[in-house]
Amino acid sequence: MATRTWSAAANGNWSSAANWDGGVSVPTGTDAIVFSATSVKNCAIDNLGSWSGGLVAIASTYTGVITQNSGVNLTSASFGVSGGTFTGHAAATFTSTGLLVQTGGIFNQGGALVCTTFTVHAGTFVGSSASMSTTTVVLDNSSGNITATSGTWTLAGSFTKTNSPTWNANGGTINITAACTFNAPSLTFNLINITTTNAAVTISASTTAPLGASPTTTVGTSTLTITGTITFSGTWSHTGSITVTATTGTITGSGANLLNMIEGTWTGNSGNTLGAINITMTITSATARTFAGAGLTYGNFYRAGSGTGQLTISDSNTFVDLKDNDGTAAHTLVFTNGTTQTVSTWTVSGSSGKLVTMTHSSGEHTAGNRYTIHTTGSVDLSSDYLSISDSVVDASPIWYAGANSTDGTNNVNWIFGVAGATRSIIPPTFHRWTRIPALRAARRGLFKPSVSSAVDSVTGTLAATLGDDALAAAGAESFSGTLASTLDGVTLAATGAETETGTLSSALDGVTEAATGAETFTGTFTVTLDGVTAVVTGSETIPGTLAVTLGDDTLAAAGVETITGTAAATLEEVTLVAAAYEVETGTFTVTLDGVTEVAAGSEVMSGALASTLGDVDFDAVGERTFRTKWVSAPSRWW
Repeated sequence: MATRTWSAAANGNWSSAANWDGGVSVPTGTDAIVFSATSVKNCAIDNLGSWSGGLVAIASTYTGVITQNSGVNLTSASFGVSGGTFTGHAAATFTSTGLLVQTGGIFNQGGALVCTTFTVHAGTFVGSSASMSTTTVVLDNSSGNITATSGTWTLAGSFTKTNSPTWNANGGTINITAACTFNAPSLTFNLINITTTNAAVTISASTTAPLGASPTTTVGTSTLTITGTITFSGTWSHTGSITVTATTGTITGSGANLLNMIEGTWTGNSGNTLGAINITMTITSATARTFAGAGLTYGNFYRAGSGTGQLTISDSNTFVDLKDNDGTAAHTLVFTNGTTQTVSTWTVSGSSGKLVTMTHSSGEHTAGNRYTIHTTGSVDLSSDYLSISDSVVDASPIWYAGANSTDGTNNVNWIFGVAGATRSIIPPTFHRWTRIPALRAARRGLFKPSVSSAVDSVTGTLAATLGDDALAAAGAESFSGTLASTLDGVTLAATGAETETGTLSSALDGVTEAATGAETFTGTFTVTLDGVTAVVTGSETIPGTLAVTLGDDTLAAAGVETITGTAAATLEEVTLVAAAYEVETGTFTVTLDGVTEVAAGSEVMSGALASTLGDVDFDAVGERTFRTKWVSAPSRWW
């Protein structure tokens, strides 16, 4: 290999031996080519002969123009431009198997350009409409100008910009096809595609990567890390995982603002700006995936796909809608212990034979290992074909798990049934001395609320269906919304204070109590619900309206009982015998009208019956037969 220097006395052709040092031959093989002050005449690359793959250096002292002719494809091992002008031809290719490095001068792209490393320290680079393909790009000049190709620039490595070059995206597209760190702070790009085969891509801080309208990106089994900003419009479909790093990571969408992640893991970080992005995680395999939301606010979140892979949702996040209702495969949703998912709406259901299993992340099935799903909405929520464990939901609105769902264990407030269910009820006939034990045995396994020894506060609407339970509040129990309870075989004891500021409606074995004002128990209030006995050792004051339906009951006030409102009742023609008994398994609501009470014998009431129990017969031996359907709270199975 020799070094050959351009020495033409006048503008001339590459193929003329007289234009090269010595004047006897043209460059051959891999000779190194030098353009310098030896000759500043223009050179037309008309025919390269046998030369190919050598080094080319255009020195800063060269001021001429080197022009690539049509059809003359140039390949060099390295091509350096420090002075003069190189102008390619649209009908010819330019290839550097090593560097294309520019420290000055002008480089005008012609046809397709390929190089391993593209570096501009200074000078001017002007792209054409032809393609560019580079592995590594370094732009570190502060005085030069770079105009990218208006076609496609394929980047198979890193892109690094430092200092302050003048940059023109020229309407072109950068297509990232291999592992890449894209670090171009403050530069503006027209469009960036990301299509790697299992290779990681990082969008660095202060770098904005516009993906365009309804883009499709893929990193395969690897991760797209966003430390800078991703912008897109419509639906962004991405295969692979995404990590949005702390504070600086930003995703800005418009239109549908939907990210469809296919077989990937999402990792957010606190401080991210996501623009309430809608995210669909499509799982098509048995591989477990994770959505680490970092406590951020999202738009709609949808677990989709026919895969059986488990999805773990970690951190306490906020969603508009949390949705998983493909019903195409049984799978598991895992929520990390102690977290809360806040949703406006909830659309999660499996299908027959393909249950969605909801459970916690680890540990025993204890209160401390539960997770919470909370809705900001006011409408009751319904699901079906779920298997639920360790879950806490709101008491109001009501969360219906569905008739085909399974109560695993350690759940709070879920109603395992459907809204508005109807059931034909024929209550059992018990002798008075066996009634409550029999009811206890028949009703085991029904929902039981938590027992609080401190303060139990419900500020929304509490709907409770209790079996054989006890509630004890050693502190204060406060209901500031509406309390609707159906109680049977229940003892309520308040050694502190119980205050209802809304409406209290309770069906207590033939007793309906509604306080439209306030009811304050300053002593001990004890109720047994079979032949009701209410004993107030302090005082009971009901300043509102009290509506009570009593069977064979005894009220005794060892202290003071004051009713300052109105007691009203209306009953169908009914005879209640004191030695008999009553069985109500539903909600019995009446108002009292004409009443005759005989303490030692019978109580006769005539008037109209307003009841949710349908037709009811009361006979002398104390049996009640329910002969119509009862509209029930769906969780009660009798």
